[in-house]
Amino acid sequence: MRFALPINFPLNKNNDPEEIVEIEKEENPLVVLKKELKESIFVEHQSQLNIPFNHQRYINYEYALNKESNSHKAIKPYVYSSVNKVYDLDKEKSQFLKPNKTSWLQRKIWNEHLLEVKGDGYWFNLDFLLDTQLGKDNSDVSYTFNNSRNLTINGGLGKNFSFSATIYESQGRFAGYINDYISNPSDTFKPAFSEGLVPGRGKAKGFKTNAYDYPVAEGYLTYTPSKFLQLQFGNGKNFIGDGYRSLLLSDVSSPMPYLKMSVNFWKLNYTNIWLWGTDVRHPVVVNNEHPRKYIAIHYLSINVTEKLNIGLFETAVSKGDQGFDIGFMNPLMFYRSVEFARGEDAGNAMLGLTAKYKLKENLILYSQLVIDDFALGKISDLGYWSNKFIFLKIKIVYLLCGVKATFFFHSNFPTLILEWVFLFKSVLKFLHKKSPNKLMLRVLY
Repeated sequence: MRFALPINFPLNKNNDPEEIVEIEKEENPLVVLKKELKESIFVEHQSQLNIPFNHQRYINYEYALNKESNSHKAIKPYVYSSVNKVYDLDKEKSQFLKPNKTSWLQRKIWNEHLLEVKGDGYWFNLDFLLDTQLGKDNSDVSYTFNNSRNLTINGGLGKNFSFSATIYESQGRFAGYINDYISNPSDTFKPAFSEGLVPGRGKAKGFKTNAYDYPVAEGYLTYTPSKFLQLQFGNGKNFIGDGYRSLLLSDVSSPMPYLKMSVNFWKLNYTNIWLWGTDVRHPVVVNNEHPRKYIAIHYLSINVTEKLNIGLFETAVSKGDQGFDIGFMNPLMFYRSVEFARGEDAGNAMLGLTAKYKLKENLILYSQLVIDDFALGKISDLGYWSNKFIFLKIKIVYLLCGVKATFFFHSNFPTLILEWVFLFKSVLKFLHKKSPNKLMLRVLY
């Protein structure tokens, strides 16, 4: 930093300055180092990688996107480069840097990736993470715990191609009701070749006393050939909807293979997701192999005005006996016609409608309606077997979700939106402090 200071002395008759004294002020070396660290560590913020999905963490991103006049927030997880345009991710993370930590071990713990390679147009990094938790519930179990060792690799080739892979090796003893869920011996639930099913993670084997070992692997490739189109292929979770729960596609299921295509232009965002599900129940095993289920999803988000958004949803779940029907790969095909052409028992198609209205930047109203079967002639008899639908109703910050009948099922295939329940009412409270003078409270009932 340079300062130019003219100094006047009566050195001549005209009293003109003959000399300019320059004073140079060096920047704080810790500030300089912090800037250099931020530039080298946060390269993913300009990439096409997904921001790890967490409802509490996403509150900040949704709040920032809500300030935009033409944003689409229903499809999650979000991409770093998109969120970074409206929310300063560098600033959020740089507060945790400790530039005064200078030894190799200290730098790796606080400021650097375990391994990083960066060159002209390419980069990748590798990190090893530990997560240990201890707890106590009101059951006879002495204590609960969960510990994970995670290996994560992220990288990019150019501006349009990114990749990520994570391996989780975990053991845990959970609260009594979760352990009971995992160890459910029913043939309609217990997975084959396994001792249990950990919610949201997958098959598990026994570990010590009343505990489980459950490895999980996730990874994906993302390619963005233009600002209008993004393609992603991998194994992981997807979410469609607003709020904590969704009747369209939720994150309660285990990670599964998927192919996703998103098109964004004008006031439209059109997303196609193709999923390869696995039916892990013992009675359906064929030749010691779990059968597949195939799911195809369309979701069209329309910003009708700056405040009103309408979403159109369609999905089809089909058997895996004959493989994936190529007709479901058509991104513009009406799935109900494909399902009807294949035969009455070939699959199950459903339709959905979402609406969202922005009252303020931090307050929205939203609702979802999903229809499995609907008999117009029996509309007055909601208990009729052919009337299967769900309506999610919200009044400002209170969410009442009553499930009329289970759906997103096909031949007893586990649901992708709700766990094994027919009717649920829940109260969830999230208290999130955004800043000293802003307090966000979300209540779902």
